[in-house]
Amino acid sequence: MTRREGIEHDDDGPEIPDSAKEYFGPYLPTSELTPPDIPAADGPLGPIISFAYTMNGYWAAGSFNRCADIADAPDWDSVAELRIAMFFSVRAARHAGEEFGGAVLRKLVRRIGELVGGDA
Repeated sequence: MTRREGIEHDDDGPEIPDSAKEYFGPYLPTSELTPPDIPAADGPLGPIISFAYTMNGYWAAGSFNRCADIADAPDWDSVAELRIAMFFSVRAARHAGEEFGGAVLRKLVRRIGELVGGDA
């Protein structure tokens, strides 16, 4: 296990169950994010949702409960926490049958872009 931005995880990424592979994009480690990886916060919501699925937030956080705790925090200190919050928001909306929270996702991806050095 390694520690990146306070989140423990293996370097190779998570094993995604076959039943969930349709939702997850290719694993993109937080430490390897570059500005072109970050979708535009004011662009279409589809790429933002797809970006949220490039990290398995449950795995990155260590558990479902820890993922929920990070997502419910009033503010986030790192790109990893922001990505976990994005992931949890998308998963929660999907399971609740609600529309995706576009404003929240845009806020999160905008901040990720700022921290990674992009113009999101």
